[in-house]
Order: sequence, then C-alpha cells, then structure tokens
Amino acid sequence: MKREFRNPANGNTESVGGMSCLAVIVFGAFYLAYKELWGHFFIWLLLVGGFSFLTGGPGLLIVSPVVSLGYAIGINGILTNSYLRKGWIEVSGGGRGRAV
Repeated sequence: MKREFRNPANGNTESVGGMSCLAVIVFGAFYLAYKELWGHFFIWLLLVGGFSFLTGGPGLLIVSPVVSLGYAIGINGILTNSYLRKGWIEVSGGGRGRAV
C-alpha cells in the first residue's frame, strides 16, 4: 500500500510504497544515500565491504544481494519512520495522519 508524507515546512510530498523496495534492490546503497538515510547507508557499506574484505572479494557476489534484499524487506518501515521523525505529516495511507 502506498503511503504519502508531506513536509509541513515547504509542502513537498514523498511517497513510500512498492517502488521503494525495487529501488533499493536495483540501486542498493545509492538509493539509501539518495533518501538521506546515512546511518543505513554506512551499515550497508560496512556489511558489504566488511564481508567482501574478509573473503578477499568473492563474498561481494553473495552478500550484496542478501543485504539489498534485507533492506528491500524493511525499506518501507525505515522510510516511514524517517519521515515521521523529521516531522512530516502522513496525508494518505495506513497512518493516523498526525505529526510526530
């Protein structure tokens, strides 16, 4: 289900839905950086880079899709929490439409 959030400061709206899952699978850490989820960006890099370093490189082929899939499963909740923590208001979807 698609959820939309509005920035009360400038009226900008962003949506969270199925395309977010696809985007994080295709673009990985770049999508996390684009959405300004810097903590998750560095976690992604640490997991993928660390495992790749430990295995000498071939681990990258295994862990990168696994980490991307894990983020694809949780990205809707991560984005929702991020917008609500920033003070955005949910204007449609499953929320209560209140500012947090």
